[in-house]
Amino acid sequence: MLQKNKNLFLAIIISVFLMIGAFFMVNVPLVAEYSTISAINVVLFAVPSFWALWRWIGLKYTLIFIVALGIYALTIETIGLTTGFPYGEFFYNDLLGSRLFGVTPWTVAFAWTPLILASLSVANRTVNSRLKRVLLMTILLVLIDLVLDPGAVHLNFWKYSAGGIYYNVPFSNFAGWVLSGAIGAIICEILLTFAKPKFPAPVQLTISCFYILLFWTALNALAVLFIPALIGIILLIGFGVFYYSFYEKLD
Repeated sequence: MLQKNKNLFLAIIISVFLMIGAFFMVNVPLVAEYSTISAINVVLFAVPSFWALWRWIGLKYTLIFIVALGIYALTIETIGLTTGFPYGEFFYNDLLGSRLFGVTPWTVAFAWTPLILASLSVANRTVNSRLKRVLLMTILLVLIDLVLDPGAVHLNFWKYSAGGIYYNVPFSNFAGWVLSGAIGAIICEILLTFAKPKFPAPVQLTISCFYILLFWTALNALAVLFIPALIGIILLIGFGVFYYSFYEKLD
């Protein structure tokens, strides 16, 4: 209980700083120099989930997970940027770090992976069937993107050529997330058959995603994007309940 209370106190402090950051992101014009800060923030957001993964399956398989999921994220994103499939036609600006081969920001590998690790934690802890785990992970990833994408488009991190009915995000984007999320979930299931963890996925895998959601939920609220903000609040409550229901200290 003492450890939980310490974690809660730390979470409150981090949350306050993230909400202050969201306020400035909405109200202060972003310049090109912000790209370095943005890239650093993306990596820092990912660190807690990578640490939890290491404590769960060891260094070797953690590196395999990070590399495999990172390469997959960069690959599917590059396909999307060059062909318009599966998300629809979109393009990045220069606020998310340099682009690999002039196409995809390298930060994509670190931005996407914590999201699927969080969905993996929930599914691994609550569902026994492999098929149901893949479905649950896919649904969670789409719900998370319903929060992230509108805020990112609002800040012009990326833009869809034809716009869209959901805060300038097209339906094709979320259909694309169903496909890419399902494939990512299958990759996780395959990797876990080799890693053979000795205990269920730790709830600490959700920490990175929780803070990412908190930041974008606050930003959406400040930007008057009420539906994404509401979805974000619901997800945050859900992740919080999950965390405290299944919490076990990682030795």
